[in-house]
Amino acid sequence: MSMYNSHRGMLPQHQPPNARLTELLEQIRVEFESQAGQAGRDEHQRENFSKKRSSDNIHGAPTDDCVVASQISELQMVQRKVYDLEAAHTNVKAE
Repeated sequence: MSMYNSHRGMLPQHQPPNARLTELLEQIRVEFESQAGQAGRDEHQRENFSKKRSSDNIHGAPTDDCVVASQISELQMVQRKVYDLEAAHTNVKAE
């Protein structure tokens, strides 16, 4: 039975057990408020970012999808030219 009660020695002797519980609950409350505040700041930042992106798009700025599609198209064009050059090189080499 003493094995299960050994943790009681870790508590300061001058504090009643309820004081330790109150202290831990206070720490949890402080951490919760901190995390809730951070979540609010993150949400505000996300909203500002979304507003900025939508206002940029109103003024004709390309969306990320358009930029990616343009880059893919450009890479496909480069790939075709490389294949054409490779075929021309093979023909020259064969002659």
